[in-house]
Amino acid sequence: METSAKTAYNVEESFLQTSTVIYQNIDKGVYDLSSDKSGIRVGNESTTIASSGGGPRLETKNKSSSGGGMCC
Repeated sequence: METSAKTAYNVEESFLQTSTVIYQNIDKGVYDLSSDKSGIRVGNESTTIASSGGGPRLETKNKSSSGGGMCC
């Protein structure tokens, strides 16, 4: 997909497509998220990986934030 940082052409769409593929692969268990060798760090300190019968899933710890969002 062609993108332009100068005009922002297709930048958001490219990011969304890439992140969707990564998320689908995480959901399928393609990556070993317990290993630093996968090159993937999930979330921040308030997010953990939980394993259950259905495979890995993300869990968010309750963390009070005045902004309401969890960005960066």
